[in-house]
Amino acid sequence: MGRWWLLGIVVVLIVLLASLKSLATLYTDDLWFSSVHLHSIFTTLLGVKLGLFASFGAIFFILLWVNLVIC
Repeated sequence: MGRWWLLGIVVVLIVLLASLKSLATLYTDDLWFSSVHLHSIFTTLLGVKLGLFASFGAIFFILLWVNLVIC
């Protein structure tokens, strides 16, 4: 049972290490937009990107679920 916790921790660390470049880019963009006093544009862009990700993810999930139910 203890191995599953260790495996979960390793997976979380791998995902965190893999996303460090993206997080650094996001933080750098946030700093730059703030430095030129356009932080509202950054938050709008981030909101649009997250909204598109969520909506297309939901559409994909629904289509996948329908196909699984049909099968």
